[in-house]
Amino acid sequence: MSSTRKIEPPVSIIVPTYNRTSLLRDALKSIAEQTYTDYEVLVIQNGPFHTAKAVVEEFQTSIPGIRYHHLDRASAANARNIGISEARGEYIAVLEDDDQWFSEKLEKQVELIESDPQIGLVSAPSIELNLVQQQLGKRRPLAKRECNYSEMIRLENVQIISSLSGTLFRKDAALEVGLFDERYKISSDVDFYIRLSKKYKIVTMDQPLFYYGVHEQNASSNLMAGCEDMVHILERESEIQSNEIHLEIKKAISIYLDKIYSYATDALEAMKYKQAFAGYRFVISHNPWFGKRIRWGQEKNILYKLLRPYLAFLYCCLQLILGQGGRP
Repeated sequence: MSSTRKIEPPVSIIVPTYNRTSLLRDALKSIAEQTYTDYEVLVIQNGPFHTAKAVVEEFQTSIPGIRYHHLDRASAANARNIGISEARGEYIAVLEDDDQWFSEKLEKQVELIESDPQIGLVSAPSIELNLVQQQLGKRRPLAKRECNYSEMIRLENVQIISSLSGTLFRKDAALEVGLFDERYKISSDVDFYIRLSKKYKIVTMDQPLFYYGVHEQNASSNLMAGCEDMVHILERESEIQSNEIHLEIKKAISIYLDKIYSYATDALEAMKYKQAFAGYRFVISHNPWFGKRIRWGQEKNILYKLLRPYLAFLYCCLQLILGQGGRP
């Protein structure tokens, strides 16, 4: 696909990375194999290492003009924001270092986003891929459709976008609604999609266009932190909405609190007291009457149900005071 634009490059690709040179090399190789070639690439390494610099130098020929930027300590959201601020392109694509694009990814998404100026972001599903390059199946297979804010905010759709690596979005639109909120540890991308959907169309594609890396270091494996982020995001939205959408948001918040309580209980059983303590504290602080939602154990004993989260919380406190931090 060729471009007739006078402004170059139309697409800016941001590749945040930590200290995973082998994964980064595969990610950059997938960029070099794109059928759409009017892009720039900025690799942003986060942490005390400079290992990515040598990998970037390997691709100077196959990816002309590839740039390297180092950050000592930054969150994933901060690294993305710095990349966007330095990007020269009209469109932004983020490729996480543990993911890989199909060769036609940019070509198909640029064509789609250029078909309608009201489209702020396009997204494609993925194929899961483990570290030995085994395909594990399709991730979030979606039909092609447009999503507005009222659809994006609902529980069944709130994570409708497979991964940031599967998206392409307008830089001007991102600047207009605000970049990735650095307060969120895991779900800054979901928060970004929700805010973007208030002013622009979000279009999901039905064709997988990238491999999503599955391994123990996935940030998405931190399920409790991700749920906590979602509670904060949805609480913010509930304050500015009313009627049916407000009720849907409140329902979603309750379900995320259920998940956090379940993760905390799993952590307690695994003797991970610090993690369990944090989970119980979060749930109680957001819903002091959470115990009424318990549907197991002595569920007919209302006092038992109300006290159970507090008793579990106090037990974790005692274990931590006694120096029993538990397993990491």
